[in-house]
Amino acid sequence: MVASLVGATVALAPGVLGACYMVFGPGFVNPDGTPDNPPMRGAGVFLLASPLLFGIVAVFYAVAIQVLFRVGRLSAAYLSSVSISAGAAFWIWMVVRAGSVSWDDAVGIAVLSGIVAVLLVGGSLASWLVLRAGHNKPLHPPAGLNVLS
Repeated sequence: MVASLVGATVALAPGVLGACYMVFGPGFVNPDGTPDNPPMRGAGVFLLASPLLFGIVAVFYAVAIQVLFRVGRLSAAYLSSVSISAGAAFWIWMVVRAGSVSWDDAVGIAVLSGIVAVLLVGGSLASWLVLRAGHNKPLHPPAGLNVLS
């Protein structure tokens, strides 16, 4: 449980820090002198949605850790692979949701999905470090537990 919370914290921390900078930092001004409000509105929406995103990412890590533990494959490499797969699924969802996209939109979606995958991998590695803290033996399911049979 603690590992999934740490992973979610690590995955969402850069976004929260960036949003706080947008809200509390210097304002942006358009060339004609009018204030540029969309970045601030976007940051505010992200901050309001952060508890929901935190819950979703924490549940993602908790489920991934439990499934990998049950099948005896709980390692940093497998946890990172699950995170990269989630980033790829996010990319597919964004492309399908957008419908027909221009080349610029496709590049933007790919960059956003790559950032999501990197943040999820960072969170998964943090989860792995928390799981391994204090353990001198590999994390494997009990000897009598065989979920594949």
